[in-house]
Amino acid sequence: MPQLSPDLMQSVHAQRRAWRASQDAKMRGPLSPLARIDYQHIPLGEHTLSTNSHDPLHLLPEQLAPFSGQLRVIAQPGLVRFVSTQPIQHNDQPQTEATLRKGDTLLIGQTRLLLTGAVSDPGLAVYSDTAPSRVTYSGLHYYPDSDDFVVMAKLVRTSPHPVKLLASRGEPQELTSIGDLHFSLGSPCVLEAYLETPDGDTLFLIFRDQTSGTPDGSYGAGRFLLAKLQADDTALLDFHQAWNPLCAYSPYFHCPMPSRKNHLSVAIKAGEKSYGDH
Repeated sequence: MPQLSPDLMQSVHAQRRAWRASQDAKMRGPLSPLARIDYQHIPLGEHTLSTNSHDPLHLLPEQLAPFSGQLRVIAQPGLVRFVSTQPIQHNDQPQTEATLRKGDTLLIGQTRLLLTGAVSDPGLAVYSDTAPSRVTYSGLHYYPDSDDFVVMAKLVRTSPHPVKLLASRGEPQELTSIGDLHFSLGSPCVLEAYLETPDGDTLFLIFRDQTSGTPDGSYGAGRFLLAKLQADDTALLDFHQAWNPLCAYSPYFHCPMPSRKNHLSVAIKAGEKSYGDH
């Protein structure tokens, strides 16, 4: 692999600083993974949001306050309509009727709802700014920086094919594998590489290493890393931008886990460390 130039490393360092600032902003934002306190599937049809935990859609009374009206929820494939007797905030705009599509939010009382899930199986992710882990957040935990964990990798392509990976909860997740990424961290390493998006050129990597689950180490289930694939099928890997799956912050996420093929025999003391108890 070619030697990394000082100019390239300077660019890597600047990009890393910007990335870390972005990660921190997400953790502090209204949809912080630390603020997710529940996930509820929405059965197709019409329902009423209640405070009864046995109902399909429910919130605790203190999560609804000061909202005291009635909210009907009409779920169809791909969209969910909310009809309220009191104004609610749809994408930060007050309305009494709102049609949500995936990625839209609704603020009811002190609780923010995010429409997510598959078209055929919509769900509401429930967020609260008063979640204890959100209130006590003071920053993410990283290994010290070392250029030893910035390497060039070479993709050995295979025909794109679907791969099903076990997930932290729920059904396995399907990703598209396009080959094996070869690189060296003192010894040869190989990771199966997935596409972040079907038509994109960004690789999505999921891996465990010898720091996973160790005291003061990285998250036990593994970590994620993105890398831009170049025209010559090389990619720069900055393992200081390896981050925890969202299930490291809340049990109400559905995250893919690394296959046995992506369990590395080296200790990657770079990137994000474990956070909390999830």
